[in-house]
Amino acid sequence: MLKPSQTLVQQARNIPKSRKQQTLSRLSATDLHRTLLSVLFGRQGLECIDNFNDSKGEPYSLWNGKDLLGTPITYASLPYAGKLNRSLGSLNALDAVGERIAEILKTTRHIKGASYRPSMLILCSTGSINQSAQETILIASDQQRIIFWDDEILIEKVDSLFPEYWQGIHAEKLPYIQSLHDYLLGASDIIAIADAHDGAYESPITDSAYVPLTLQTIRSDRKKVNGRVHYEPKVVEMSLDGLLSQRERMFLILGDGGTGKTTALRRIAYVLSKKHLNLDETVPIPVLLNALEVARADLEIIDVIAEATAKVSRQSISCVSPEDLENGNLALLIDGLDEVSDDSIKVDIVNKLSRFHQSNPKCLVVLASRDTLFVSSGSNFAEFSRYRLTSLTFGQASMIVQRVARGRNLPTSKALEVIRQLKSVHGMDLNPFLVTIFASASDIERKDIPPNITEIFKKFTEQMLGRWDERKGLSQQIQSEVKDFLLCQIAYEMHLRGETHVAYDVFKDRVVHLLSERGYSRDVDVYLDEIIYRSGLLKFYEGRLYFRHHLLQEFFAGRGVQDSSHFTDKIYSDWWRKPIMFHFGDRPSSVMDLYSLSQSVPFDHKSNLFQSAVTIGLALQALYLAKVDDRLMVLRWVIYSLSDANRCLLSHLDNDNDSNKPLAIFLFYYIMGREAVASELVELLREDEELYEMGEPSDQSLSEQHDFWLITGMIESGMLLEAEKAVVSFRPEDKRLLLAIVLGCFFTAHLKVATGAQRKIADRIGQSLVPSIGPLLNRVEREARGVILEMHQGQVKALDASLNPNSESISAGLPEDEFLVQVADSEDA
Repeated sequence: MLKPSQTLVQQARNIPKSRKQQTLSRLSATDLHRTLLSVLFGRQGLECIDNFNDSKGEPYSLWNGKDLLGTPITYASLPYAGKLNRSLGSLNALDAVGERIAEILKTTRHIKGASYRPSMLILCSTGSINQSAQETILIASDQQRIIFWDDEILIEKVDSLFPEYWQGIHAEKLPYIQSLHDYLLGASDIIAIADAHDGAYESPITDSAYVPLTLQTIRSDRKKVNGRVHYEPKVVEMSLDGLLSQRERMFLILGDGGTGKTTALRRIAYVLSKKHLNLDETVPIPVLLNALEVARADLEIIDVIAEATAKVSRQSISCVSPEDLENGNLALLIDGLDEVSDDSIKVDIVNKLSRFHQSNPKCLVVLASRDTLFVSSGSNFAEFSRYRLTSLTFGQASMIVQRVARGRNLPTSKALEVIRQLKSVHGMDLNPFLVTIFASASDIERKDIPPNITEIFKKFTEQMLGRWDERKGLSQQIQSEVKDFLLCQIAYEMHLRGETHVAYDVFKDRVVHLLSERGYSRDVDVYLDEIIYRSGLLKFYEGRLYFRHHLLQEFFAGRGVQDSSHFTDKIYSDWWRKPIMFHFGDRPSSVMDLYSLSQSVPFDHKSNLFQSAVTIGLALQALYLAKVDDRLMVLRWVIYSLSDANRCLLSHLDNDNDSNKPLAIFLFYYIMGREAVASELVELLREDEELYEMGEPSDQSLSEQHDFWLITGMIESGMLLEAEKAVVSFRPEDKRLLLAIVLGCFFTAHLKVATGAQRKIADRIGQSLVPSIGPLLNRVEREARGVILEMHQGQVKALDASLNPNSESISAGLPEDEFLVQVADSEDA
């Protein structure tokens, strides 16, 4: 027997009995059978033989089942609309029911060579059946084989066996919609981050404050030139609101930390809730969830929805009915997949969403995540259409600066200058979170732009941690360094456990322990109050503490590591990449520590080598106080490691007959590595003998790889003229390297923030190489036909279902000790 979740059962029992009785009273006998009895009998393990009509043309059904002793038995179910009471004028109706029952129990039905005659009949009424009526029916039918189900028994059966049925009758959506709307406008983790000053602040999802976010993908444009078919990439942009009108129902929104994924989902929910409040019922009901809520092993999506909507509306009941699900009147918005550290749990989340989609194909499902290795190479996302949030334009960033800096009379010219300088800061593209936290600094109009992303975060968090003291004018200042230390330690421990939240009691115990060790035990309550309630860096929800943005956890976690050798076994993990970048950004002269970390990476596992080189290359760009020669030493290692791993990949793909996506696989790894070499120092390595003598100096393929990554670095760091000169003499035997350069130039010419001159040079480089790679371009299209490539901000993802680590994929046929990372092998915690 199928048992529904206890959550749904409890919610059903919270619904007033009178409302359930009203619902039953509106059912006809046919509706009672179709919508209720067929499900109730089925969920009790009975098998429907067939549906019939008696001599009066009224419906009944026969069922196969077993009695209490396990003996096979045939039941008949007879639905009846209304009450059955023995009163003046009702005797004829009761007699008529008795006669129908007698006829049904005496009738044998022949179905597919088998004969069925009911041994027992269940009379199901939508109203009450009093004792006198039961006795009259028994006499009239001359039978004792009757079971009576009146409305009270039906209600109990539905509560325990079919509780979701009641969701259709109590779906008073307005209380939920109003509560959700109010929550979205007052969501503390949006406002507290930006409102670093006392002035009024408007939620960034409202119409007046919203900075329009843009989604982007690239699709193939089929063209015929001189009788030959060519496929050219075409940039497709769409407003966030436009997502609601798309034909597809499953979307994956990708973006790096701070690009606005959470704001995007909340904006969608806000737009839909606002329309509902204006009595527009043509739009779906928004349900906003976090991936951690979906991850609960004991609940399916429908149960999570019921629990979440009931919690928001404070009604103890869901507001989504079966009819809503069937008609697609639901927009399910799930945030933070990347904040789940365990890949097996991520798989379970995506599988739950797939099962929900299969059962409710008309409902909208939007999942947001950073573009991690799991997302890029997993087979689980075949049903999702992928879109990427674009970088901010200068105009959009200026809107954010002006809004956050409201009340400080920041001139527009100064805001634009701030943004221009901010764009050049290492570590992150121009995005809403970065612009917001930087604009929140009180002396933005006076001081220079910090040299790396870690310094920007430090400037912001120092202000937040000292903010209460400054406002209240305490005579005895609480040192913000102590609060910073506490957050670093706790964030590091959370990250080490692979968690994004911590129970309040655990948090408090750690604060007590850390302060007591340092002689601050008397100040525990003050520090707890300062950190949790006044800093604005944490949020408290259902007894657990979260950082208001995952980047903040990564920032504190990376700085909580005192010895960089701690990262030795984590250097190739997506989960630890940004903490490592923040760690070295906090120690901008510690280049020898980074070099030592690079020397701990084994060369025999090429997948880990490639991932490690990417992380070390990104961390290197934060070391602005290190000597140039020392930075070149690390960059030399990065170039060599990427070259060695990439060469191994290409060699394996050439010899792997099982992989039918070799070009897409290569491009995936090229895109993963390109940002790691985005340093102006690459030009100094163009004639570097030490680099070209590393490994096997006589190996032409390795030398070609060195040239390739150096040119890639020039393109990524904006040195387009230098790249153009280098390309002239670059004639690799492996034309796939030229294809990747063309792709990089396409990014610069069409997608990245660049000057007009840079765009022209990038386009010129790409056009000069196209004649050499014509056949490869067509191969790329064939490997990802119909969806080609999604490209933006240094990412290329084939959307084809076969690009996954479990089938013909990025990892297809590659032994673990040779190259590709299997998702299950990545150490996330």
